[in-house]
Parts: sequence; C-alpha cells; structure tokens
Amino acid sequence: MMDIVGRIRARLPGVRVVGATAISALGSSNAAHGAPEEDVKRKALNDFIRQSRLFDGVIDFDKVTLDPQRHAAGNRPGKHDGRSRRQAASQSRWLSCDGKCGRSQTADAEIGGARSAGETLGRAPPAADMRRVGALALLAGISLVAAGTAGSQPTARAIPVTTGEALTQAIHEAAAGDVITLAPGIYRIGRIEATASGQTAKPIVVRAETLGTARIETSAIETFVIFGAHWTFENLEIAGIAPETEHAFHVVGGANGAIIRHNRIRDFDAAIKGNGLNGQFPRDVVIEGNSIHNLAPRETSGPVTPIDLDGGRHWVVRANLIADFAKAGGNRVSYGAFMKGGSRNGVFERNLVICEWRNTKIYNNTLIDTGGGIDVRFAASTADIRDNIITGGAHNRNGGRSTLRANLFPANPVALFADPGKADFWLRDGRAIVKRGQALPEVSDDFCGHRRGPAAADIGAIAYRGEPCEIARELYAAAQR
Repeated sequence: MMDIVGRIRARLPGVRVVGATAISALGSSNAAHGAPEEDVKRKALNDFIRQSRLFDGVIDFDKVTLDPQRHAAGNRPGKHDGRSRRQAASQSRWLSCDGKCGRSQTADAEIGGARSAGETLGRAPPAADMRRVGALALLAGISLVAAGTAGSQPTARAIPVTTGEALTQAIHEAAAGDVITLAPGIYRIGRIEATASGQTAKPIVVRAETLGTARIETSAIETFVIFGAHWTFENLEIAGIAPETEHAFHVVGGANGAIIRHNRIRDFDAAIKGNGLNGQFPRDVVIEGNSIHNLAPRETSGPVTPIDLDGGRHWVVRANLIADFAKAGGNRVSYGAFMKGGSRNGVFERNLVICEWRNTKIYNNTLIDTGGGIDVRFAASTADIRDNIITGGAHNRNGGRSTLRANLFPANPVALFADPGKADFWLRDGRAIVKRGQALPEVSDDFCGHRRGPAAADIGAIAYRGEPCEIARELYAAAQR
C-alpha cells in the first residue's frame, strides 16, 4: 500500500492522496461476502487507513454508515443495505491528516480549490464536483483519491536521478511537492543540505521504488542535513564507508514534520541525530520502520547512539530495528536511543533493540543484549515505562525519575525466545509474556502491525495471539547481506 501511494505521488506531482475506509458487508446475501472473519480483516485495514498518516486525508465511510444517527432509519450497524448505506457514505465528512488524523473537520472548501499549508480538506464534495478529482485508484477495498490543485499552477515535479551528482543537485533545487526517485544503483555522495521546505500536503520526498535497490555510500561526517520542513526519506540503503561517519540524517532547527521511514542504515555513530538551531528545535518528526546497525564496534571516543534526539517535541520513534551499536573507544559506553536535552512528549514504541527523557512513554518494546538497559538521567528527565522486555534493567540516575509497570527483565532471554540474537522471537516459554501486560490505548498494534486486543496485552514489541510476526527475522537477515 505504501509503495502504491508513493507511485501515485511520483507520477502525479501535486496531488492529494485520500484514503477511504471500507464499509461492512455483514448480512450480505452474497455468500462470498459478509463472513465474520472477513469483517475482522476489514476492521484492521480501516484502523491502518485512519492511523497510519500515509494519506493526506481520510474519508471514513465505515464510521458514518455504522452510525444509526447519521443516516436513514433502518440502516443499522451490521446491516449491508446497499443504497441507503451508499447514500449515507456520500454525505460523510473528510478527515484531515494534517497532524490530526482521525479528527473530523468541518470546512466548506471544495475538493478542487487551492489550499494553504495546514488547511483542512472539508466536507466531501457533491457528486458534481467529483469531476475535479485528479486521480483515483482502488486498493484492498479502499479508494485512494488524488485530488488535483485546480485553480493554481502546479510546481511539484517527478525527478528521477541516476547519479550522486544528480541526487545532490535535485535536493539543492527541490521545491514543495517534488518527488526525487533514485534509480537502482550505487550513489557516492558527500554532505547534502536539504534547505527548502515542503508543506503538510506537499512534502519533498527522496525515495527509491524498492528498499535495497538504491544504495548510498558516504564518507562524510554527516550526510543528509535537514533544515527545511516536511521532508520524507524512504526505501533508501545508506552505508558509512569511513571511520568518521557520524550521522546519516541530521534533523535540525525548523525541520518540522520530517519523516524517515523504511530505510536500511549502517555504520554510523549516531545514524539519526536531532538538534536545535538558533533556539529552534524540530517538531512532529517520525522515525519508523528503519533497520539501523553497525558491522563492527565504532572506534570513537564520541557518543555512539543510533537514534540520538537532543531536544524537540512530539517525535515518534516506532517499529525500528536497532542492533549492534557497540563502542570500542573512550568510555566504551553506548546507547540504543536517546531522547534528551529537553525533549518533550516523545513516543518510543514497538522497537526491537538488540546488543533522558521528559514526559516520555516507553511502551511495548523488546530490548535484547543492551548491557545497561534503560537509563533515565538527571532531574528534568521522567519516563513512564510499561509492558517492555528489557535485558539490563531500568535505572534512575542523577535525579531522573521513572514509573515502571508490567515490565519483564529476563536474565536469560534464550529461555524465552528461539534465537533472540538473530531476531527470532518465537516463544519457547511465554508464561511471563502472554497476557501479562497492561492494555494501553497508546499502543494499538504490534511490531508487525497486527492489532492488539482490548484485554490484557502481551509484553514486548510482538503480540503472540493471531498471525505470526516475521518482520524482525527478515530485517535481521537483510542486515547481514
């Protein structure tokens, strides 16, 4: 789904991609539809559409057609009633994904009108106005509506690149809505500053079609330095090829809304670094689905922390694999991730970590072979730590404070999992894990995106009820190539 949405944006620059939830088929007279097990899958799909932030907007047909207050009498929840259900859907509202996904917005703007950054999409347009929609694709029972920018001259471009020089130039000359796509190959680059700014609905995207096809090699101390707002980097393989490589991504100052997702990054001291600039710190940054590791201990006396966030608010670090981040120089102490220096309201969830936070929630993570576990340091640092599996424990240092609930601190993770050192987390003994956690509304799914139930939760990044989670092993295997 992410790949197809990316292709739509690449081929139709400037469009807005809107996801629509699938309505229920329970009670259908067609034997091929309406089974309860199919409805479970539909609900999981709809949850992803609402919560993933993949789309510029969401039309929640499911919600409006299941609410008897919102449509004709007799249109009861669970009843597949064709015409009346479609009529209710046509009157539904659009939801904005401008940082408030899932909250209904009530503006009167039409779909085709030009909008400033951050403006909501408004109510669904009448049928006659749907002629102004730029593109339509159907995928897995949902509609992806790419709404054109009628009335304004589009400036976004699809920019294919095949060399490091072309990539550097494209980033230097980028404008809001540009999609820079790397062809398969190896790209040798130095330090690149991303200074332009995208918009909420028109980010600047740097991507490969498929992870593993475009490999970036660099000997620069820092590679992508993001100053502008709303940049997205996805599906890239980035390798440091010199001892002094520190950062693959350095997110600084006003780089609000940056998204770093589904990349494979190796051999950096602090692969993803966040910093302030002139008193300004990045906000609302998402780091998701990346694999970050080093092939050998880092020979440095400086910090070794794969995700090192210094300041900023509302950062989300989710579903990443962080592994092999040993430090061979200096004090030989390394950390898997930092949120420090006045960071606020960050979320660190569903990550797998193998080998100072303020108001930070650390929920449902699995941390293996960390040595020191989790440190909450200094008087300004607080952390709420729940439903985690942590080797090495959790420690308050230098006045730091934490709340611990329903965590597991195994002395020997091999007694619990098939082969945790190789990210094989099949259970040998799940008695201390399955149904031993707290149900947390902030964590609705697991590392593989599988839905967590409302009852007692499984501890750690993986939920063990339902279909198996194989992504961890796949990421680990890919990192060894």
